[in-house]
Amino acid sequence: MKVFDKPLLTKYGRYTELKVLKSAAGYYLGRLFDEGDFMSPGSRESGYFKTEEEAKFALANGFEWRDCMENQSLYENSFTSSSGGV
Repeated sequence: MKVFDKPLLTKYGRYTELKVLKSAAGYYLGRLFDEGDFMSPGSRESGYFKTEEEAKFALANGFEWRDCMENQSLYENSFTSSSGGV
């Protein structure tokens, strides 16, 4: 299983598995930050897609990872959960 398929646990909290998310700029692949009572955007790991279908296709078939400091830090400070939950 790839690290993208798993939730991440960091010293700051829990992030969901990689999924299709939407902002005013379009659809993207990212993670939500689980703050217990609610979820908030946690990362954007791809560029933007015009449609949800394009983003779903990229998630299923591969995409160019957005190599930026905040994403590198997220993975450097994480522990993946092998059980699928934290």
